[in-house]
Amino acid sequence: MTQNKLDPNEVIDALGGTSQTARLCEVSDPAVAQWRTDGIPKSRLMFLRLAAPEVFAKLEAKAPEEDKRKRPRRSGKDRRVVATRRTEDLAK
Repeated sequence: MTQNKLDPNEVIDALGGTSQTARLCEVSDPAVAQWRTDGIPKSRLMFLRLAAPEVFAKLEAKAPEEDKRKRPRRSGKDRRVVATRRTEDLAK
């Protein structure tokens, strides 16, 4: 399974919010609230994937579509031009 970078806020919201996620993981609400800024700990994320696979299937199916809209891909030619210019600048 590929490990997509999922937004912790989207994961928590998809699981039913802070309180529901806290109940599911048997932790306090403030702990889950902290995950929104610090990220979900790897061990908890693994547990949540097993506890609610349908939620993650929906999030991961949606993630590639959003990534395409956020960042346009640069062609290889554009990258070579930037690298060439840097090399020329160093030669001066």
